[in-house]
Amino acid sequence: MKKKEFGINFEFEIVYDEGGRIKEERSAYGYQQLEIGEWPLAEIKNDKELGIEVDSTEERKCFIELILQTFHELRHIKQNNDIQDNPILNEETLKMTRELIINDSFIGFRNRFNYEQSIIEIDAMRASLQETILFFKTMGANITPDEVVSVMKEKELSYLNYNLSEIGNSYDSVMTYFNHIYGKIIDIKGITDIIQSLPEDKKEILYSQCQNLINCYNLETDVEKKMDLLQKMSLIMTPELREKYPLIEFQVINKR
Repeated sequence: MKKKEFGINFEFEIVYDEGGRIKEERSAYGYQQLEIGEWPLAEIKNDKELGIEVDSTEERKCFIELILQTFHELRHIKQNNDIQDNPILNEETLKMTRELIINDSFIGFRNRFNYEQSIIEIDAMRASLQETILFFKTMGANITPDEVVSVMKEKELSYLNYNLSEIGNSYDSVMTYFNHIYGKIIDIKGITDIIQSLPEDKKEILYSQCQNLINCYNLETDVEKKMDLLQKMSLIMTPELREKYPLIEFQVINKR
């Protein structure tokens, strides 16, 4: 269904694992590869078959979480297509491109230190909530939007550095929260630690060719400008990213 909706070919696989991911490598046909882990539900199923009593409430939560994870990763498929394979030029894709370039060079930038502010991840969380609720509604399932929100807060958002009391407990409150923080970077975290963990060849390039940019970054107070400086450093350290992310050329034109 999503392949037809997106107009994108991709590989989809259910694995005996937890969580979901888009593989770094493409398939032999150049398609994106999506894996969704079914381990929590599979364990519950195994216990049932062995006659072990299971918590039906937890089983229901695991099922909802599986659907949320699936739509979250499907959103990443769409993002990658719009950024790399069939680039769409708009403010969102330019910001996503910048974030990806920085993350690919300053490894860990998004997932280790700045996940909660990531435009890519907030977009995926927002879309997964909307799509999951629509999915259950279309299927006629007795699962309400607020129940989906409850599972999302317990299974995903609780592991992140969000103030859950600010998010609220309803679909409307969560969407309002995501929309409020979407695309807004308040602070950049972890750069010193990331630089220390860079491979030596990257560190050498950074200190020998990017010293002026580093000085400007340290003096700059505008977070958006700091992100632009990190992108410039990233492209010097890892110039092949220019080919990976074609929208970078439009970013350069846009900033002239």
